[in-house]
Formats: sequence, structure tokens, C-alpha cells
Amino acid sequence: MTPITQLGFLLLFLVTANSSRQKTESKTLHDYVPDKDKDDDKGGQQLKCFICTRLMKRVIPSISQKIHKKLDSACYTLKPPWRISCIKYAIKLRDFLVDCIFPGRSPRKMCKMIQMCY
Repeated sequence: MTPITQLGFLLLFLVTANSSRQKTESKTLHDYVPDKDKDDDKGGQQLKCFICTRLMKRVIPSISQKIHKKLDSACYTLKPPWRISCIKYAIKLRDFLVDCIFPGRSPRKMCKMIQMCY
């Protein structure tokens, strides 16, 4: 399952979980965003955090590996003398890109950033 599909399932789960708990007729996008003060359901919050953490544990390495493969394939198009220096630079670039996308690379920290864990 691709990382995008996994994130899609997470968002679908959250929307479904929030819509089943809310009984109001008119809903806005703000209703689907978890709010630390409004969320009295600790079990539901723990479940969201658990699912988010599990997904992030799979998504972060998967995206890192895909970035690594793309950079390597770009380097292997070069001639051998330049290929080695390209691969060394690609390793540094990959780490930089993954750190920009996932600061800290901790699944728990990422879930806190998107307000799924508190």
C-alpha cells in the first residue's frame, strides 16, 4: 500500500470517526480537525494517536526509500567517474529532504504536529 493511500485511509477514518460522534446537521471543515479542548473522548483520542503513529512508522521509511531510489537512479545515468560523487551528494540531499518533510523523523512528533496526538 502506498504512503498516499495509507494517509488517505487515515483521513477517511478520522472523518468517519468525527462524523459519527457529532450530531449537528451543519458541519464545516473545522469540525473535522481535532481540537484539544473539545475532545473529551480520551479513548477516541488515544485510538487516533495510535493509528497515526502506526501509519507514520510505515510512511516515513517508505517515503525516505522512494527518495533514495529516485536520487540513485538519477546518479546512475551519469558516467562512472561522476557517479560516485553524485551518490555521495545524493545521500546528503536525501537526508536533508527527509528532514524537511519529516522534521525529527519521530512518528509521535509528526502526529503531534498534525494534532493527532497531544
